[in-house]
Amino acid sequence: MGIATAAGNWATDTDINTAVTNLDTASTSLRTESKNLSSNLAVVNTRLEFTTNMINTLTKGADNLTLADMNEEGANLLMLQTRQALSTTA
Repeated sequence: MGIATAAGNWATDTDINTAVTNLDTASTSLRTESKNLSSNLAVVNTRLEFTTNMINTLTKGADNLTLADMNEEGANLLMLQTRQALSTTA
């Protein structure tokens, strides 16, 4: 941060003013880094939300593929086979 130890044990006004200037500089630097971290946190939260939504969508899609109702799918297959047989006959 650029903060040195107390020069001259703060015996003179110059030593104290130097320390105050160093502290002001450090404070400004910390505020700047805080803003950068806050901005980066917003980006990370946005990406986390997107990833969570993507996982939920993919899980739902996988469940729809693997948890099919066998009776309904059997009826759909029979309907398609009947249609094909009728079109071939016609």
